[in-house]
Amino acid sequence: AEEWAAEVFKESPAHREKVLLIITDGKIQDKDELGPAGTTLAAAGVKVFGILLRRQAAATTTDIANLATLKEVVSDPKETHALSLQVDEALAIMDGFCDPNSPFGTYITQGGS
Repeated sequence: AEEWAAEVFKESPAHREKVLLIITDGKIQDKDELGPAGTTLAAAGVKVFGILLRRQAAATTTDIANLATLKEVVSDPKETHALSLQVDEALAIMDGFCDPNSPFGTYITQGGS
C-alpha cells in the first residue's frame, strides 16, 4: 500500500502537504516490506500517520504490541504520529484531522515534523 501511495504522491503539486493515514485494527503484517516505500515517502515529503483501532477502553497487551508495530512505519515523532484509539475516539480524531488543534493537525497545518 505504501508503494502505491508513493506513486500517487508523485503527481501531487509541490506546494501541497502530503499526508498518508494508515488505519488498522491489528498488527501490520507486511512491515518488513514497508522500509523501501517508507524511505521513498519520506524523500517525497510525505508525513505518515497511523491509527490503531481497538475494541476496549483500555489497551490490551495485544493492542500495545500492535501499536509498537504501527510506530515502526509512521513518520517521526512516532509518539504523536501513531495513536491507539477506540472506534468512537477515532471518528472524532478523523473529523478534525486537519484542525490545527488536533493531535495530527498540528503537524499537517503548521508544517510540523
